[in-house]
Parts: sequence; C-alpha cells; structure tokens
Amino acid sequence: MELIINNRSYAVNQPFDKGGEAEIYQLNDDFAAKVYHSHILTDERKQKVLALCTAYDTNISQFGQTAFAFPQFPAYTDRTDIDHLNGFSMSYFKGCPPLTEGFYDLTAFEFRSKASYQFDDKSAINFIYDIFEHAYRLHKAKIVLGDINSKNILCNFHSARPQPIFVDLDAAQIAEFDCTAVYTEDYLDPLVEKQGKKPNGSYFYSSESDIFSLACLCYQFFVGAHPFYMRSHPPHPKEENMSEGISILRYLKEPEYFATKGIEYFSHPENQIKEERLKILERLDPGLFNFFVAVFVKNERTNLIFSLPSQDPRNPRSLFLKECGIEKSLGEIKYKQRQEKQKRLEAKATKFYVPKSDIQKVVRPRKPQADPPELTLFLKQYGIDYSQLLKGNVV
Repeated sequence: MELIINNRSYAVNQPFDKGGEAEIYQLNDDFAAKVYHSHILTDERKQKVLALCTAYDTNISQFGQTAFAFPQFPAYTDRTDIDHLNGFSMSYFKGCPPLTEGFYDLTAFEFRSKASYQFDDKSAINFIYDIFEHAYRLHKAKIVLGDINSKNILCNFHSARPQPIFVDLDAAQIAEFDCTAVYTEDYLDPLVEKQGKKPNGSYFYSSESDIFSLACLCYQFFVGAHPFYMRSHPPHPKEENMSEGISILRYLKEPEYFATKGIEYFSHPENQIKEERLKILERLDPGLFNFFVAVFVKNERTNLIFSLPSQDPRNPRSLFLKECGIEKSLGEIKYKQRQEKQKRLEAKATKFYVPKSDIQKVVRPRKPQADPPELTLFLKQYGIDYSQLLKGNVV
C-alpha cells in the first residue's frame, strides 16, 4: 500500500499492530502511520484528523513528544484530498509494549515480563501515579480520553524508570469532536452508561469518567484482575457487578452490603489471592489503596494525584501554591504561628513563676516578741523564775 504523508510517498505492507478501528505501520525509526479501516472513515472522523494535525505543533509544545502520540500529518492514498484521507502519521515508540503485557499474573505471582523488563510492586505503583498525572495534564487542556483500554497506554522502558505513553489520542473527546472509539467497554464508567448514547452513537464522557476507567485499568494492572470480577453465589457477571458496585474491595470494607444484594461472598482461592494483593498494596501505599476504595466503594471520581500531600510536586495544588506565591507565605505564616505560640507559653510560664528572692521579701521570718515590761518587773519583784512558770512548777 502506498501512503502520501507530508508530500512524501511511503510504501507500507505489513502492520506491526492492528485493532478494531485501524492498522499501524512503521514509516521509519521515528514515525508510524495509523490507517483506518474503511468502515471507520466517516466525514466526522476525517474532519477530526485534519483538526488534530493542524493543532499538532500546539499539542507538542504543551505536552511534548515523549508521552503522548498526537496525530502529526494526514495520510492519503493516491492523492491528497479529503476523499482519499485514510489516516495520519504519529510518533513511533519502538520497544514500548502495551500495558496489558505488563499486568500482574495471579498464576505466576509476579508481573509479566516484556522487553527484558519486568515491573515490581514499587515501580508499578509509581507507574500508576504517572498515568494519573498524565491524565490530569490532558484534562486541564479539556481533552477527555473516553475510550480507555489496556492497549492505548504503552510502557516506555527506555527511560530512567518506566513511563506511560498515551496513544490513540485521535479517538479522544476534543473540542467539538466526540470520542470515536470502537474497542471495548470493559472499563466504562457505569454513570456514563446510565446516561445513554448520543444520536451519533457516542457516549457523554467526562474527566470524571476517565478517572473511573483509569482506576479500573490500574487496579487490574497491579492486582491482576478486573476490580468487579469475583466469585460469589449466585454468580454475578462483571458488568452487573460494575453497575451495582459489587467488588472484593466492597466486601473488605462493607461486607454487610452484600447481604442487601442477596449475594454470598465466596472464600474462594481466586478471591483470596486478590485479597492478598490488596493487602500488599495497602501496606506499600495506603494512599493508592484508599483511592481505589474511594472510586469503587464510595463512588467518587477525584484524580489520584490530588490525594498526595500538598507539598508533593505531583499534586496540582503544589504548583498552584508556588505560582501564586502562597506556598512561601503559608510557610512563613506557620513559622510565625509557632513562634507566637512559643512566646505565649513562655509568657504564661513567666506569669506563674515567682523568684525565691521575691518570696523571701513577702514571707519574712517574724521577730521574737518581747514580754511586756510590766510582766518582767512583776516576776522580778516576786522572785518568780519565768522558765519554771512556763513549766507549771511555780506554786
């Protein structure tokens, strides 16, 4: 097949990857081409590709090229007009497998090995935080991923530590263009599903629905199983569990909830091994564990990075405080507050402290009182011994 991209002709034959909407071909060491299946090429999709390619320089200046695969140039067959547009070029990330190939394997009790690299618990947790940090950057630019699956996040093992790469951004919900995805609904937010679809067949996605979907994906990545797949009686399909919030996490936190649904939780080996993975996560990173609880038990949709301490540079609040100059001010205020508190304590202690010299001035020893001269004279005239008188020996 011959592709015309940026006024250059490329002969491509064998795709190195393919999915429900397109095939991916390598153009050279730096770039690849995504060629849509013919039934996918609607006018709306073509217009979206052209708009994204026009915005390429802006997107790259804002997001860079190492973690996001934005469409660069339109790809055509035969001639460069919209009728012959069939895809686009994008950055090629050689040796970066999809996240699904690095999932934790519950049968092998370790993460799957790929490209001579293997995640461990610590690196997997860091990777998850990076995923949500990247998602926040997209959401800040009003880009909603919509269709999230284990194939549109790649693992870059060539950096100092594994880094996520977001691909298939042509399918994202951007500006007036809806999410155009046909891959899977395994991680679809139940709240989105309840709203139903638009007349054009797409869902109403949001940054909050992205958080739910990413939470599902990252949970499966670390634990080794979908958060809503579990053994119970009667058996419940995963999709039904998602809509009703039935999960192992829910059982661990709110076991009484199962009784209200008429479900019996099985102490099955499949459930128990997932429980062990969750216990490991809670011990290693309580913040991430509590995030999963917030999403799957409390039905919340707040980005993971907002759970980090405000001083952590990954927390957007940290950057906000720095940009506003508030962080330094808050530090100074806290320092002054500590100083003032210390002064108040010292003043209070000083208030109740009385030096010994002051006590001696107030509490002075009394001088012995002399007997009246009349008594002394009386005793002397009658020859009475005063000491004997005190002893009662005088008759």
